[in-house]
Amino acid sequence: METLKRFRTITEDPQSYLLEWKGRTQRRVIACFPMYTPEEMVHAAGMLPVSMFGGNEPITLANNYLHAFLCHPVRDDFEQFLRGSLDFADGLVFSDICDQEKRVASLLRLHFKSRFFHFVRFPKMIHGAGSKEHLVRELMRLKAALENMTGSKIGDDELRRSISLFNHTRKLLTQVYQLRRDNPGSFSGDELSIVVSAAMVMPKEEYNLLLIDYLKQKQSQKASLVDKVRLVITGNPCEDLEPGISQMIEEVGGVVVDDDVFTGSRYFASAIPEDGDPLVALADGYLKGIACPTKYDPTKKWADHVLSMAKQSKAGGVVVLMPKFCEILAFEYPHLNSLLTESGISHLMLECDHSGASAGMKTRLQAFVETLKGE
Repeated sequence: METLKRFRTITEDPQSYLLEWKGRTQRRVIACFPMYTPEEMVHAAGMLPVSMFGGNEPITLANNYLHAFLCHPVRDDFEQFLRGSLDFADGLVFSDICDQEKRVASLLRLHFKSRFFHFVRFPKMIHGAGSKEHLVRELMRLKAALENMTGSKIGDDELRRSISLFNHTRKLLTQVYQLRRDNPGSFSGDELSIVVSAAMVMPKEEYNLLLIDYLKQKQSQKASLVDKVRLVITGNPCEDLEPGISQMIEEVGGVVVDDDVFTGSRYFASAIPEDGDPLVALADGYLKGIACPTKYDPTKKWADHVLSMAKQSKAGGVVVLMPKFCEILAFEYPHLNSLLTESGISHLMLECDHSGASAGMKTRLQAFVETLKGE
């Protein structure tokens, strides 16, 4: 499929694509750290928001600045900066996720002096007193900073158009994911990770047209019968999947029917309201989105979200990808473990550090799938 090849080429070498795009359009690019950067605001300012979703090269240079016991996405983002892989970026925008992210944000602020830098102080308590008002003020602060950078005002109409455009991307990706749930055999292991990753790099105007073509091609395919164990993948909240893990799941007799990962459903699951004040709509969309381990929300839990996804997709089991040194996800895992066990849904937790799916992982995955098959 030519569209998928195009997506894969872009995600395998985003720097080349973005440098070419900048040369062709003479527009700016803003690199955005996962997961809560309001990309719609960057787009409304006339710039291209691009997610920093990790690389696969060994981390060497960043070790001179950051402890080895920090998580991979934090260390790798700084590594990419030191290697020059972020030279395409005219600015950086971070949002408050964890203490590790704050550390690398501080380093990048020091080293990125000649370019735009902004930190969005996202509230930790979703329903806390004043949380919404605080986030609206933070969005106003980001808006003012972007306007100062570009020298142009961001009007409400421009912001509404950006919200609508990004929501269209979310709707299309939701349809693609439903196709996978209905017919998982027609998707290769890493296919949707590639499709979603391309959305994080390309301008939505161009991406949506390609995605519509991709969706039509997938809808025209005949149902592919598959005798494999249906699995849900969760974890990896801040970067792309562990290299090779999707293919490995296929090799041992599993098939991914849904996911709760950053380069997956987490990127598009929460639509933004399109009526009313666009700043308030953005705040509502980001505060009322799906449950997240990085935020405290007594009304919904990450474990409940994963359980619901497993049930709705009729999965036989759940694979939890636990990033090494990610304290927030590790703190939430015991509750997920208990809830899945109580609900009779088997799961396998794999600790990963983006060094690639190992032989040990394959052995555990194979035993897990064989157990689910009853072999």
